[in-house]
Amino acid sequence: IARRDTGEKVAVKIKDITKKVPSMLDQRQQNLYKNAEKLMNESIIEIKNLAEFHDAISNKKIIFGPFCDEGECEKNIKEKEDGVRSIAIPLNQKSLKGKKCFSCGKEAEVMCYFGKSY
Repeated sequence: IARRDTGEKVAVKIKDITKKVPSMLDQRQQNLYKNAEKLMNESIIEIKNLAEFHDAISNKKIIFGPFCDEGECEKNIKEKEDGVRSIAIPLNQKSLKGKKCFSCGKEAEVMCYFGKSY
């Protein structure tokens, strides 16, 4: 049996296949999940201002930053930043007291993920 995720090849007797395959599938799933989670976490950059935003977008990262949550501001980001759009606003948020929107400078209402489809 060959695993695509690791390239590992294992010889298994026919009589042991029903025992070995389920555990190998579980290991494969755990490995794929762990790698995907690592890649996702490495792709998210927390930003505070427009300069950091531009750097992150140019490096094809997902942005997590303070946002005023106003439609006009989001529209401006989308138009000025070549299709960058909001992706998600997490439900559980820490206090944003004193934080300003990275784009317009108004008081931040939420932390928001932004990204671009490639």
